[in-house]
Amino acid sequence: MKKKPVAPKITPTVGLTQKRGAWLAKSNDQRSADVLGCEIVPVMRDFNDGLWTWGGAAVDFLAEAGESEDGAWWRKPEHEEWRNLLLEGAPLWVRKAEPASAAHPNGSVGRSIGVFATSAVELGDAQFSLKLTERLATVKA
Repeated sequence: MKKKPVAPKITPTVGLTQKRGAWLAKSNDQRSADVLGCEIVPVMRDFNDGLWTWGGAAVDFLAEAGESEDGAWWRKPEHEEWRNLLLEGAPLWVRKAEPASAAHPNGSVGRSIGVFATSAVELGDAQFSLKLTERLATVKA
């Protein structure tokens, strides 16, 4: 007996704009906000440095605070809205990072990897971890 074909899940495309220097992005239109369930989403970069573990049913992220006297970047006051959005369950836009250069000493954001649902978000003083559980959308270039 033949199995019925299963239609592939079609991932919607949304429009997001990230302000320079901010780790937040705003939906470009009402349709994008409706697809994501919110107008503002937090943004993170993947530097391909081993902090993200891609593959399997879920993607894991784990960072540890460095030895700097500034402490963990995710605990700084300027990231309060970003933290709150993650902790409230907002979708997360993950972008491929571009390496540091003379023009961008800390690197810069590159192409979009996707917008994902998150779970198990933990923002401690020494460690930050989360899981990406589902790709919710792609971002139009």
